[in-house]
Amino acid sequence: MNLFVLIVALQDVDAGAYPLETVDQLMRDTLWSSNAQTAYRLFQIAGNGDDAVGVQKVAALHRELGFELTSIDHPPAFGDDTLGVRPDNWVTAREVNVALAALYNGELLSPELTAYLLDAMVDVKPG
Repeated sequence: MNLFVLIVALQDVDAGAYPLETVDQLMRDTLWSSNAQTAYRLFQIAGNGDDAVGVQKVAALHRELGFELTSIDHPPAFGDDTLGVRPDNWVTAREVNVALAALYNGELLSPELTAYLLDAMVDVKPG
């Protein structure tokens, strides 16, 4: 589920909302160990200080990608920050694969940020 907030944050960087340096370490920490705390901070940054707005931006990305089964209600591990959509976040392997293919094919980010994210995704905690 954290993949989508990473993409949204980088779309914001592409749009000039903030520099990559604002989110770089948070993204790397999130990827390293699926860190819910750093992902939560990315939801806040993407939402201009409001994690609920960040969640809504991720939901908009899901719609843009044509997802029918994946849904997000709150930042992962922060169920008290619910939008009231449903008690749990849902993601399917098929729809994650759609997102990964769109990322890999350069459909979601600039070539520079696509390369950045694909490279960053390789550096994860062993085991």
